[in-house]
Amino acid sequence: MITYILRRLLLMVPTLLGITVVVFVVMAAAPGGISALSLVEGQNLEPQAKKALEDYYNRLYGLDQPVWKQYLMWVAGFPRLDFGYSLEWNAPVWDVVASKFAYTIFLGFMALVFMVIVSIPIGIYSATHQYS
Repeated sequence: MITYILRRLLLMVPTLLGITVVVFVVMAAAPGGISALSLVEGQNLEPQAKKALEDYYNRLYGLDQPVWKQYLMWVAGFPRLDFGYSLEWNAPVWDVVASKFAYTIFLGFMALVFMVIVSIPIGIYSATHQYS
């Protein structure tokens, strides 16, 4: 039993690594991708000011670094619960997620209650009417 648990725990490492790689690649490949250009787009700035602001954002968010370094910086923030800064909400991402956490727990609990209320009677019916 202990070897099974250890094996499962060891398999979590490549699984989590694979998930983070897929998420990073999907974010980078999305239209607009990970670029400072999307942050300065639509602002009525002079071309020199737009370029300077884009360079500033590239340095600030590490977008001027190689892709592998961007990935490592992104993953390094996870243990510190540093998921970056939400420009839409104008707050750290962790604060946005934490503010919605109570609703998520409530919704998950209600789904569990509903599942139990529905699944137990179906299981009893299925057991009492076997092969019917």
